[in-house]
Amino acid sequence: MNVERINPQELTIAKFLALFNQFTRAQQVEIARKIWKKTFGEQWDLLDAELPDTDISEEEILDELRAVRYGKTS
Repeated sequence: MNVERINPQELTIAKFLALFNQFTRAQQVEIARKIWKKTFGEQWDLLDAELPDTDISEEEILDELRAVRYGKTS
């Protein structure tokens, strides 16, 4: 598959995976890492938009963590 001739509109997931599988394992890891870095910010923004903004102290956060971890509340 000649990369220079790939039309992005015609690149399906199946075609991408076929091309991806032609790389070495190390190259696949690097490609995956770059894709993750590129999309992480977008994913975080979507998640952040769904979460409520609350004022919570560090101690309250630690209390919640302890309650979950140890099954206790303060």
